[in-house]
Parts: sequence; structure tokens; C-alpha cells
Amino acid sequence: SRTRTVDVRPVLLNPDEVYTNLQRYYPEAERAAKKEARVVVKLTLDAGGKVMSADVVNSGGAAFDSAARSVALRMRFSPAQREGKPVPVAFLQAINFKLD
Repeated sequence: SRTRTVDVRPVLLNPDEVYTNLQRYYPEAERAAKKEARVVVKLTLDAGGKVMSADVVNSGGAAFDSAARSVALRMRFSPAQREGKPVPVAFLQAINFKLD
């Protein structure tokens, strides 16, 4: 089934927490090896903007994929809207693990 477009896209509400979680869940072995990664996840949000699932569609390696899911599931969004009503939505989100 084709997803209809939304009038109002979800907006990330907790960017500071996401940044903290990127550090918290950064895989230790990868950090020690000075590795960075970009993982793309498909996020599915309910009508309230809560992340219901985070499925890896572009892998950064097993350890980073697991960390990306942990970060993604803790993201909070404003609800997507169609015709003024909150609706569930799915979209791709990049999770970037970068060393400071």
C-alpha cells in the first residue's frame, strides 16, 4: 500500500538527548579503533510521534547498527499531520556516529 504524503512532517523534539545518546551508545570497540559510521534506519512513528520501530536499511556494521537502533528508539518527534490530523508515518533517518 502506498503511503500518502503528509502535510506536516515530524520534527525531532529532543536533539540534545539524541546527541548524548550517540555518545552513550557509541560501540566501545569501534571508538577504540577510531571508527565512525553512518547508519540509515527506517523509522515508523505512531500518530503521536512516538518511534514504534527502527529498521536498519543501510548498515554501518553490526555494532553500529545495534547502537543506531538504541539511539533511534529514543528519538521523540512531533506528530506528522495530514489535513490537520495527526497520522502515523514512516521515513528514513540517518544516524551518524562521529568521534569528537
